Amino acid sequence: MSKRIITPKSKILNHLTFDGHKRTSEKLLKKCLKVLQKSNLKSHNNLIELALMNITPVFKVTEKRKKKEKKKNRKIRYIPSFIINDELRISYAIKTLLKKCKKTKTNNNSSYILSKEFIINAQSQSDLIKLKNENQKLAIINKKYLNNYKWLRNLNLNTFKRT
Repeated sequence: MSKRIITPKSKILNHLTFDGHKRTSEKLLKKCLKVLQKSNLKSHNNLIELALMNITPVFKVTEKRKKKEKKKNRKIRYIPSFIINDELRISYAIKTLLKKCKKTKTNNNSSYILSKEFIINAQSQSDLIKLKNENQKLAIINKKYLNNYKWLRNLNLNTFKRT
């Protein structure tokens, strides 16, 4: 059984598709790639891969609230979990990138905004990288909840040091 190779372009295309309108997402991605090619000396493939590598997280932090307590006394627990699969890491990074692009409200084309975000993330100057680092710090602070995983009980959790 052969394994299907998934490229970052196809992942981005799948996340851009809305209500089954794949043609419009293809047009948007094509315009974005043209802008990337015109603005940089690097190839657009390397630029996209570099941007996605800078954003991809290792941990995902979820909030848990105790519902039995009163609203004032409710405590929020932040439970970290590993994102083990590489495809899930990349798709999580693409989702955060597209959310950031949707939040920016300008008169420019969405393809221009998307290409601008790829360039900023490839240069490691984006807010998404700061957000990723904050989430990882939060996961390391709450590493006591990592004991819920059976396969982690045998590992030494002191290897995850605060930075």
